[in-house]
Amino acid sequence: MVRTVLDLLAPLVWPILSKNWPIILEGLVEDYLPSGVTTSRYGKRYLPYTFVLSLASQLSSLRLFPKPLNLARHFDAPNPEASREHGAIDVHRPPTTALEPCISEQIMTLHHDKHHVGYVNNLNAALKTQADKTSARNESQEAELQAVVSFNAGGHINHTLFWESLAPPGSPQTKESASPKLQAALTEKWGGVAAFKDEFKKVLLGIRGSGWGWLACSQENGDLHVMSSKDQEIVPKGYKPLLGIDMWEHAYYLQYLNNKAGYVEKIWEIVNWETVEGRFSRGMEEVYGSLHDLKASL
Repeated sequence: MVRTVLDLLAPLVWPILSKNWPIILEGLVEDYLPSGVTTSRYGKRYLPYTFVLSLASQLSSLRLFPKPLNLARHFDAPNPEASREHGAIDVHRPPTTALEPCISEQIMTLHHDKHHVGYVNNLNAALKTQADKTSARNESQEAELQAVVSFNAGGHINHTLFWESLAPPGSPQTKESASPKLQAALTEKWGGVAAFKDEFKKVLLGIRGSGWGWLACSQENGDLHVMSSKDQEIVPKGYKPLLGIDMWEHAYYLQYLNNKAGYVEKIWEIVNWETVEGRFSRGMEEVYGSLHDLKASL
């Protein structure tokens, strides 16, 4: 559908007077991208994601309008039921303020309501298309559809594991003492928890583009490993995920800008060691829980 100039300019009139440019620009830009493509996947074809958010942050610092803009006119209200449109996959909405100041409410709202829910809705739509046997598709089209399913399923799985791995700063779950068995295993493997964190930091900061960093356990021998996965790929077969850290720019950029190391440093203050300990002690199916069948289908 061809959009008129007025249609394109209308949503930009009021936001320019507001201090909410970062989240508004992100949402507006993503609305014009093809389905399944997010701003974090910009290449030469699209404006650089970091450029968009840098500009947004600079504009927000001007604070031209003292009263925050009502974002309802630009975004759907946060809707935990949004993922149930096709009845296939559901998504849990984490509290948006619980992780402050390590992760801001603004990032949590954007991260969940725009990105995670987007993966779920795209996944449900793709699964519905796959289930429609009346549409004739050749092998190439089937492969393309499966790629959409895999990407968005990975996005849902990884984000769900991520939310479960976090807890409010200062809470009992964030104390390393909440995972005695794991701490002993980390010390045996790397010589200490601090040494493990240093090794994990190298993996996280070494990720080029978008991806995830993982602490995982080998199903074969129980050995611990730190590794990374590209885009929304899940932990490789044969490994049980214990802790995953989202290194996509949408996870930190509005707050930390290009200071990835600062984000990595603060994330340790909100790691839910109790949950990670539980994963260390449980089997693969229990770790994935309701996600197990989806994971097994990939």
